[in-house]
Amino acid sequence: MIEIKQHFCYLRPMRISVFTLVALLLWGCSKVPESFEPVEPLQNVQFEFLQFANKFYFSALVQPTYLNNSIDSVLVLWYGPDSLANPDTIRLYDDGSEVDLCPDFTDFLCISGDYSKSNNIFSRKIPNTNLDLVNFIPNSSEGPVYLNVIAYYLSDVITISESDTIGSFPSEILFISFPDTMIRPPLQDLYNADTMRVFTDDENGFDDIQACYMYLLKPDSIYASDGRPIYLYDDGGIENDSFLWDKMANDGIYTRLITIGNENPLGTYTATFHLNAYDSNGDTTVIKYLEVIE
Repeated sequence: MIEIKQHFCYLRPMRISVFTLVALLLWGCSKVPESFEPVEPLQNVQFEFLQFANKFYFSALVQPTYLNNSIDSVLVLWYGPDSLANPDTIRLYDDGSEVDLCPDFTDFLCISGDYSKSNNIFSRKIPNTNLDLVNFIPNSSEGPVYLNVIAYYLSDVITISESDTIGSFPSEILFISFPDTMIRPPLQDLYNADTMRVFTDDENGFDDIQACYMYLLKPDSIYASDGRPIYLYDDGGIENDSFLWDKMANDGIYTRLITIGNENPLGTYTATFHLNAYDSNGDTTVIKYLEVIE
């Protein structure tokens, strides 16, 4: 009896291992491979009203094939402010035709076309005039607008309906880099200088920004520059004699050097920054303070 008991104790782990192995093999064979989610054939629809140029911009990311059919064409049905209107039909392109119209890549306002060929982004810019569109929009218009983007894959048609809101959007001051403290130089030095930068944004594009400037009130209640606005620039120009300095043109960052001379009074200076836009009423104002010490 002792020998038989020991014999079964010896065989049991062997028998369990074999059964476990067979079960694992059967489970592995019966497991169905995971299926991947199909990529949406039409996505990332974008619409912009470039008010400063009076043009519309449309674009969409479109997959080259869908259900084994190649893309045939991509169209926008433009309804304007009336969703029940008879729409304009606008064809989008992915042929790089924008390059032919703007070979130096400097003009974003070309009449029509696409920037990069065969990147699956179909796009188009079109003037907002009654010569180009039935549903053109006056520049003063505000409110919702409607459009459909349609991708044709032979008999398969994919449609996305979109709406957006247009209007006069104010330019924004996102951030101001401005020193909070500067040291008044000794008599033997003319001045100390630092850089101020105003980071801006405008939904209508940087060309919509009319001016960026500041007023600087000194501790003695007298304004610098005889109370005239002190302009900052986004033109990429450098004029050391005029204390102007800008690293890159048209990047939305307005810059200038601020200087403190040995004749400047000590104390708190109040800088009021203004940003004006062509297509918005009023302006954006931000106040910063500078402490001049010895």
